[in-house]
Amino acid sequence: MRLLPALLALLVATPAAAAERGGGERRLLDAAVELLELGAPAEVEVDALGATLVLRTADPRRLERRLAAKPGLLCPEIARRDDGVVLRCRSRRIAARIAGSRLEIRELRGLPMEDGADGPPLPPGAAGPAPCTAEGVLAAAECLLAEGDRAAARAAFEALVDGPFGTAAKVRLGDLALADGDPAAALAWYRRAGGRGEWGRIATARACELGGGCLGTREERRVFDPAGLPPPLHADLLLRAARARAFQGDGGGAVRLLGDPAGATCAARPLLCRRLVLEALRDDDPAARLDALATYERLPDRDRGPLAAPLSRAAAEVAAANGAPGWGGRVLAATVEEAEPGALEPHLRRAAELFLDAGDRARAGVIVAFAEGRLPGKALGSPAWKAIRARLDPPASLRAPAIERAPEREAETDLAAARAAAARAREAARPSQSAAAQEAP
Repeated sequence: MRLLPALLALLVATPAAAAERGGGERRLLDAAVELLELGAPAEVEVDALGATLVLRTADPRRLERRLAAKPGLLCPEIARRDDGVVLRCRSRRIAARIAGSRLEIRELRGLPMEDGADGPPLPPGAAGPAPCTAEGVLAAAECLLAEGDRAAARAAFEALVDGPFGTAAKVRLGDLALADGDPAAALAWYRRAGGRGEWGRIATARACELGGGCLGTREERRVFDPAGLPPPLHADLLLRAARARAFQGDGGGAVRLLGDPAGATCAARPLLCRRLVLEALRDDDPAARLDALATYERLPDRDRGPLAAPLSRAAAEVAAANGAPGWGGRVLAATVEEAEPGALEPHLRRAAELFLDAGDRARAGVIVAFAEGRLPGKALGSPAWKAIRARLDPPASLRAPAIERAPEREAETDLAAARAAAARAREAARPSQSAAAQEAP
């Protein structure tokens, strides 16, 4: 009889069991819940698309030992870094929080909906950018939402619930509940909105995102189809469709849905678009990586701003693998000033290596000279940097010049080589795909 209490005390619980523990209706959105005792205060950063949790603590070594002694089931892989511990999770559909010294990990039935880089698009202001003026009660409420006055927007939408704009109002009240951290209330509003009309279609998609009911089924494509919607709702739903694909591991499908990242789809949430492109550049599928490289090329201001350096590193590797190392070196050189603390040395090292792989000793020498002026001598004494210097002929002058951007014509030539390599790779894959199609029943 003692076995039963032990089983009930397992850290991974079903949603129903979690609800009985007091989690309430919100727990019904969870596929599993896990509680881990950390033994000391910590902060958690959730990288849902990357399927990782970063735990920052004063003593990473001690935390690593504690977690390794009793690894969790939802995020079983553990790695230590200077400022904390990284947990690699089995699913991208994760959420986490810390209360005291306890980490709660939730594996979700739907998609993570917390605000942040991986979060859903912000509700668009249909009347235009804030501040805005508009005619009509619905447009006026949308203006309040676009201007960030949530309290006034909530009151305005609540006044519309029982009128002709009731469906739209219920969707927006669900969006506001979600922004307040109450997904259960949000789901209730979306379900009340029903599925008829333009706003009903939005409500159906929102409910699928939260509950996960249509994800991975034949219904998903229909639910997230934006055809016929007005521009703001069309862009919102299309970006959510791409996000849903990414969270299910289909990076190529996600970037193909984005289309032109400079267009309306990404205008309201450019950071989310960059996140989707970054994950697709790291995808296991070579075709997805090539699609992501083409999308990366069209990102506005790709060499500056959020994620510029990680994007450039991922894009450089894809380009190099497809026959354009020089283009990869130029992409890295253009984002040197965007490199994160601690990432400058490998960023510069890889740029130099790619220029050498392209036979461009002159630019490789510029990178080496720049590194001499910015990096400590200990870093430049590594075997990797010694190998770079050995490949330079003649040796680089070690005066630190500025890194200049490559002429556009040269960059376009290298990118054309990458595109040609991508086309060859796709062509080579077609016979095997055709054979598989012929063998399929």
